[in-house]
Amino acid sequence: MGAEHRANGGVAGTQGAVSAPEDFAGAFDREVIPSWDDRGWLLGFLKDRHVPCPRCGYDLRNLESPRCPECGEPLCLRVGLSTPRFGWLLIAVAPGLFSGVCAALLAFPLYRFRNAGPGNGPPAAMYLAEAFGVLSCAAACVLYRKRRVFLGWAARRQGLAASAAWLVHIVAFVALLASFV
Repeated sequence: MGAEHRANGGVAGTQGAVSAPEDFAGAFDREVIPSWDDRGWLLGFLKDRHVPCPRCGYDLRNLESPRCPECGEPLCLRVGLSTPRFGWLLIAVAPGLFSGVCAALLAFPLYRFRNAGPGNGPPAAMYLAEAFGVLSCAAACVLYRKRRVFLGWAARRQGLAASAAWLVHIVAFVALLASFV
């Protein structure tokens, strides 16, 4: 095992790389596992080293417990999240994906009745709903593609982003309903 590792498990020699303490050099090459527990390994590694928290970016230098003091995320030996949390990501992309499915289902009637004649075709609000659904689905796909950035945010920021996504969709749905009244 190399002597340097990035906080997020990346390659040594890149920005954010940290050196393993001399005590750790070769520790994994031995057949006998050191008696130091995981907590001791983590805290010993972070002693006097600038390593960012993988969730919120807080500097974990001289950490005293295996939790980030800023966001409270439990940390493990590899200086990563002990359990990945995808809940807010799923909550944030759900309305966009649902809108995309609705837009796909709405596309056929809009295409079929596009030339029905004046006053007989679909209302303009239906075309706006179609455009919103397509753009919303595209935004959900972009968010999924950039999920590493989203998952790196603090849980509170993820929750706010997911709430904003739902709020936008609820307002758009209410506006669509109001256009038919």
